[in-house]
Amino acid sequence: MTMTAQYRPYRDEDCVDGTETEHIGWPDHEPGVQIYEKTTEEIPFNVRRRRSLFMLIIVSILVGTICFFTGYFTHTSHSICINNTAALFKSNQDEDITIRAKLLDRIDSLRISRLAREFSSKPHVAGSDEDVRLAEKVQNFFIKNRLEHIQMKNYSVLLSLPNPSKPNFISIINNSGKQIYNSLNISTPNYEAFCPYSPPGIVTGDVMFVNYGRPIDYLQLQELFNTTENIFKGKILLAKQYHVPASEQYKYAMIMNASALLLYPDPLHYNPRNESPFPDSEWLPSDGIRSDSIFWNGAGDPQTFGLPSNGHAFKDLMEFSDQISIPTQPISYEQAAELFHNLDGMEVPADWRGGLNLTYRVGGMKNHVKVHLEVHNVLQNRTINNVMGTIRGQIEPDRYIIVGNQRDSLSYGAVDSATGTGTFLELVRVFSELVKEGWRPRRTIIFASWGAEEFNLLGSTEWVEEMNKILYMRTVAYVNINMLVTGNDTLSVEASPLLYHAIFNATKEVLLPKTELDQRPENFQTVYDKWLTGEPIMRNATTLVLNQNITSHLKQLGLKELENFHRSDLHQFRREESAEPGSILKTYLSSALAEIRPNVRPLDMFGSYAPFVSMAGIPSIDLSFVRRNYDTDPLENDEYERISFNHMPYPLLHTQYDRFETMERFIDPEFRYHQVAGQVMSELIRDLADSLFLPFNILDYAQLLKDFYLKSTQLHNIILPSFDQNDHNLMNQLDMKSLESAIHNFTNEAIKFHARQDKIDIKDPLAIRRINDQLMLIERQFLDHRGIPSNNHRRHLILSPAETASSFNALETEGLFPALLDELDQIIGNAFRKDIHHSLVRLQKHLPILINTIQSAAELLAEI
Repeated sequence: MTMTAQYRPYRDEDCVDGTETEHIGWPDHEPGVQIYEKTTEEIPFNVRRRRSLFMLIIVSILVGTICFFTGYFTHTSHSICINNTAALFKSNQDEDITIRAKLLDRIDSLRISRLAREFSSKPHVAGSDEDVRLAEKVQNFFIKNRLEHIQMKNYSVLLSLPNPSKPNFISIINNSGKQIYNSLNISTPNYEAFCPYSPPGIVTGDVMFVNYGRPIDYLQLQELFNTTENIFKGKILLAKQYHVPASEQYKYAMIMNASALLLYPDPLHYNPRNESPFPDSEWLPSDGIRSDSIFWNGAGDPQTFGLPSNGHAFKDLMEFSDQISIPTQPISYEQAAELFHNLDGMEVPADWRGGLNLTYRVGGMKNHVKVHLEVHNVLQNRTINNVMGTIRGQIEPDRYIIVGNQRDSLSYGAVDSATGTGTFLELVRVFSELVKEGWRPRRTIIFASWGAEEFNLLGSTEWVEEMNKILYMRTVAYVNINMLVTGNDTLSVEASPLLYHAIFNATKEVLLPKTELDQRPENFQTVYDKWLTGEPIMRNATTLVLNQNITSHLKQLGLKELENFHRSDLHQFRREESAEPGSILKTYLSSALAEIRPNVRPLDMFGSYAPFVSMAGIPSIDLSFVRRNYDTDPLENDEYERISFNHMPYPLLHTQYDRFETMERFIDPEFRYHQVAGQVMSELIRDLADSLFLPFNILDYAQLLKDFYLKSTQLHNIILPSFDQNDHNLMNQLDMKSLESAIHNFTNEAIKFHARQDKIDIKDPLAIRRINDQLMLIERQFLDHRGIPSNNHRRHLILSPAETASSFNALETEGLFPALLDELDQIIGNAFRKDIHHSLVRLQKHLPILINTIQSAAELLAEI
């Protein structure tokens, strides 16, 4: 027995087992012991066990409580601290729609304006001290707003920069070698115009004007001179800058064996009304020079094609050197006028004339003068910085929504892209506030500030090359935030087809600025209304994925619950579904079969989204409010199913005059349209990150494929008679029937997939995950590891852009289906007299790959 000391009242009969206990007296002087005595008694084992257990429980509760409160008040992310039961429950819940209003209400135009002003206060070319300072500012902003996993990803890349001790210039010299004009006499402080990646070189020779420097322009000049010989060899070519990328202009100048290329912004496009230019308006002054990179192949760092440019990368310039051979320099239209005054030869065709008040001639030179060009650009390895921050998803943390913004510029870069950076950081602030208040998205949101985007998209490309395998498995979508506002006539959206439905919904939720609402009728309230009115698509019902006999089509698929669905019901379905969510299939059918809806443009691959789409097969989107330019009402012309609108380019883009004052005074004075653009983006991001099912309408992809098939078949039948017998046979051997069959299978599987989605048990988290995985992986199916034939760095067979600028877009696909367009350009335009037979052979080889890719996508959608 163990002897235990305890305090107890003094009572003889108070014994545990009824036996008398020996008492020990207490000192008389000890206070308070008169009625108590200290005893030593024998405690039974079962009583001790009960008491020990009771004490253990009490101590455990106390320790647990102390630990809980200590952990709670030192931990900031309580919303992710849920037990397995709660996680299971939450995994079946759809998005919290109340978050939408909070996001829309909190986007602050004044905050966007202040950030835009700071990020455009100085030139910040990639790799410069100012660029590093702004990267650190973004990082500190992420820290202040408590993003998670904040890091600065650095890459050592090859940049092309002006030589500070030897400026680039052009001059005109007479036959005695004396300079009669020198562009160095006209310069802008803190701005050195150049074409990134142009090699250095000194050239003296004759100038020839080639309009925009497209294949059709070279062919037209040969016809004017009535020759098939290369009349461009050794010439300094002069071309307008407008819509045609500088990289394409450069490529064709190289093919023509020119000695150099000069690019200028003609006032026809950059000041068409001959108004007082900046600082009195947003039009380009006569000394404005637009700097554009001439190397843009979508592969990132020229030294490490296909690999991230980190510390252990093998670097080799051989492939890059093969693509760059002649010096190129941008000049102002004031400098171009000096050249035109000295050009001789025939006048240009009427549609080649620009906005200069002079006679446009083709060239050569008057009075035996020559043009002298010196380019002294230098290649330097510099460190560039991507800044990353994360909001971790609560239910699916391994599914990513990536939101990216370009940070660098070739000058002050207010519109491109400090105003975008301001909006991007405002989104970071607002989403972070909601997380602090207890909300957390279902999926992870990654915010990324890209460096060196003006140099072949280095920042985003290097990161995608480094993270490609992880991004392939985990990324849902990429949302690009760049030039959000260059006008306010209409919205322009470029997106993967899977994101059409999500952006339609987001624009329906956001109201236009109040100043515009005051001027509009009641039925013109939302961004969607403005977009639909400003840039509609009109589609012929016979070309839609489902024809008029939709009931029998659905019946054949075994979808009996939709046998009563008719095209006449579309308007009613649209109205019902916008008011209250219902059938996913009905909603997606009504959207995909709409005969008039806003135009969504193909991604042109000149933004940060390019590597996400063309390398990793990740659905991407980019949008901006723009100035619209067309002569007639777009709805008057019913001859075309798709109308491409000519958006006026921002005239000060990439020039020394892209400054904050332009936005503040002329384009968006109170930053209301930036606020609205931020609201649209916030709703899009919220929907992608928090919806139970990914909001991807696969029928929009089916429609894109069918449009392509119909137009390619029509073209096939038109051009077939023009071939000789051998090539006629080759063209006939193209397996168009199998292509049609693959697209038909894809469409049917898409309908059945969305029908199954309607019936899924949302109490089953694995079933939800399975549906979302199929949706996420659809875009990946259109990748091919070999790449497109003309550029193996671009692997998306549908959405990668064509590598050649067609003399005309025969398929009206705006650059989609690149491999086919590249070969058809050679066949139809025969721009550079290449062998048509070889192009037909390449078409024969590529078409089966495309067919197999589409069929693979159909099989992915099949029931598991």
